[in-house]
Amino acid sequence: MKLRYKLLAVSAAALMTLPIVACDSVNPNLENAANYLYNMYKNNTGAYIKTFDRVSAVTIDADTFNVDWEVTVLNNGPTNVISVGETNATTKMTPIIINWTEELVTQKIDFELKAKVSYGSHSIEKVFKDMYVPVWYDTSLKKALTDGIALGEGKSSTEKYFLNGTITALVGSSYYIQDEEGYGFYVYNKAIDWLAIGKRVEVVSTIQNYSGLIETKTIDSAKVVGDGDTIVPKEFATFSEITQMDQSKKITLKNAQFVKSSLAVGSSSSAYFKNGGVEFQIRTDKYLDDEVERAIKTKVDALVAGATVDFVNINVGWYKTSAQLAITSADQIVVH
Repeated sequence: MKLRYKLLAVSAAALMTLPIVACDSVNPNLENAANYLYNMYKNNTGAYIKTFDRVSAVTIDADTFNVDWEVTVLNNGPTNVISVGETNATTKMTPIIINWTEELVTQKIDFELKAKVSYGSHSIEKVFKDMYVPVWYDTSLKKALTDGIALGEGKSSTEKYFLNGTITALVGSSYYIQDEEGYGFYVYNKAIDWLAIGKRVEVVSTIQNYSGLIETKTIDSAKVVGDGDTIVPKEFATFSEITQMDQSKKITLKNAQFVKSSLAVGSSSSAYFKNGGVEFQIRTDKYLDDEVERAIKTKVDALVAGATVDFVNINVGWYKTSAQLAITSADQIVVH
């Protein structure tokens, strides 16, 4: 994700006092049309979009009033950050276009729109004050991981990041996400509505390096914004190929030999395997549902030393200088 676009957010308090400016003699129907326009858009907030569509006509009592839009005030942004597009002949919508780029992510851009409502030779203007594109943050999980690794163990950031991705696994109220570039991230302990594997989430948060695992720290906001992408696990030929930048992503690792287990239900615990001569851990989390942990433990306890398994659709964890596999379902273990 190289670019990310933001919504024009409207201040509800300011909109309650929007001025109406007469351009010509005003009749009640024209003023009703202007007020109707206001009521259509006063609560239009909360989405992340490139364009903010405004109608080019409203109908009151069988009379159609034309609407023309203009950006009249623009602060803190390049002159081309907001523009009025051409009205679509079919939908009668006029897009207010937000040209949001990475160079603008640290600025809050304030602006004002003016709508001219007209009928014949009469017109009235309605001013939408105190609109803004809010401060935005870097949108790359790759950068968040890179910055988190550079922090060093036990350190956290004051910078905020916009973390956008598809949920690939759940651990209680925590979850792994992955973006279109294939990078993963761990969102720690932030319950939100509609949380489910396969949903896309947007999270604004500072980050921390928790013993090598890069995760959220202070979360400003988190929400599900719809269905996510289809995530295809990356297959690794050997465990030793997994790097710290691969953490939290969904992977497949085949031909691992069972060594031993100390898995327990109700606490974070591990089982040990070998692949390519390297011993590693699969690890359960204490915040997993006990039934899930019990199913994992039962499957592993049935293995004999040297038994060969594949790990499929499993997430990469990290501790200190070593990768782990963060198991969240017994189905991720396929026994040969």
